[in-house]
Amino acid sequence: MKSLELNKNSKDSLKQGSKSFSFASRFFSKELQEDVAHLYSWCRWCDDVADGSTLGFDQNPVGLPEDRVQVLLEKSKIAYSGNYENLELPFIAFGQVMRKYHVPWLYAEDLLKGMQHDISGKTLENLEDLLLYCYQVAGTVGLIMCHMMGLKNARSLEKAVHLGIALQLTNIIRDIGDDFRVSKVYLPQKWLSELEISSNDLFNSRYSWVRETFAKKLFQEADRY
Repeated sequence: MKSLELNKNSKDSLKQGSKSFSFASRFFSKELQEDVAHLYSWCRWCDDVADGSTLGFDQNPVGLPEDRVQVLLEKSKIAYSGNYENLELPFIAFGQVMRKYHVPWLYAEDLLKGMQHDISGKTLENLEDLLLYCYQVAGTVGLIMCHMMGLKNARSLEKAVHLGIALQLTNIIRDIGDDFRVSKVYLPQKWLSELEISSNDLFNSRYSWVRETFAKKLFQEADRY
């Protein structure tokens, strides 16, 4: 019964949370489709808890965001060890997948560090900081997927990271206007300094031209990968 409940929860999470991820998983075997859904359910749960949303889950996050991420880290590590007692379904799904495919813990830890950055409000000082963030929130998922697909050679892992970084840079370009409107900035502070503007200026309609300037720079960076 627990297995059926786990599979249903993961499938519902994937269906509700990501049409693109759900569509792509159709090209996998039935077993891998289920495991991809398990992985996604954990990613979705952690992202929702970290930023305080409730998309797809019946929960009411409390406490400081950084404290919630710490709890996610602790629960994920417990699940990774194979101890599922008193854990929510997404953590059980996560633990089973990570252990089944012998995925290194570091990938999950780095992903949660990326979520920590998202809610911290910290500035990305330079391009290196931006690329690290992109690796943390997207490249890590590519690495986990590689292990799930049996691709563990160095070249495949490197390409997975590069693709993740390129996709995340593209996401930043796509959402740059929406992010500005909610006071989120995923641009290197150094780029702003070169134009002699501050992050606060980005939220002023007078600086809308900056959006196109930075979008071009992000596209150029994504092309490198």
